[in-house]
Amino acid sequence: MAGKVKGLKTAIDKTRKFQQKVEMDKRRGLTKIGLFVKGAAQKNVPVDTGNLRSSAFSKLSSSMKEVVIGFTAKYAIYVHENLEQTLKGVKRQSGRGWYWNAGGPKFLERAINDNEATIEKILVNEVRV
Repeated sequence: MAGKVKGLKTAIDKTRKFQQKVEMDKRRGLTKIGLFVKGAAQKNVPVDTGNLRSSAFSKLSSSMKEVVIGFTAKYAIYVHENLEQTLKGVKRQSGRGWYWNAGGPKFLERAINDNEATIEKILVNEVRV
């Protein structure tokens, strides 16, 4: 027994459009999160010349399922993980202040951990159904 189902094409089209909207919303949300976390991390970076701070980046992964946030300066990992801060308070050789007088270690990690609620809010606001 064969029968006709009315509205199936319309339902499929609406489902596809809905999926596309959710994907675009997700991309936009991840991009906003990346920019927000990058900015928060830049505020926490210790600054001497500004090279580390200006090497910050955020980009959507090729899979469009995650955002990658980081710093391209070769020494970024060493500054990020320098928990001892042995030079803290020592005058910089460049004459530009003192070591660790602004910012601190784990600047990227702190930008995420300290802003979890805001990050969640950004994603929720972007991906509204």
